[in-house]
Amino acid sequence: NCIKKLEGETYQYHCAISGSKKAVLMVTDRRGLCIKEVEILGHMSIDWQCLFEDFISPSVSENLLKILVKEQDLFHKKDSANQGYLKKIYLRDTNIAERALNAIEEAQSLRHQQKLTKQSALKLVRP
Repeated sequence: NCIKKLEGETYQYHCAISGSKKAVLMVTDRRGLCIKEVEILGHMSIDWQCLFEDFISPSVSENLLKILVKEQDLFHKKDSANQGYLKKIYLRDTNIAERALNAIEEAQSLRHQQKLTKQSALKLVRP
């Protein structure tokens, strides 16, 4: 789970996660990640990550960013209504939670546009 250069991905946003001095939520154009510093070694590692294709419905309630995810093996709490797993991320305040949600939504939209462009290009290449 060590961090490697995320090939072909572009940084979008990051913010500190409350309750953990050395944890950061990072958003790229393809995924959301929780990055933590390993105290003893002093290096960073990925605690969890999830591609936007697996996000069902991110939302904010005060300083709480909630991400409902399709993948079953990445998260711990099952939300029976939507058959996904809910990841709760407490941030410093409501403003930061809103900014994080906006960054995720913008990155999701960008990712969707990239996929549509790629599909169109593939259709043009095929005989």
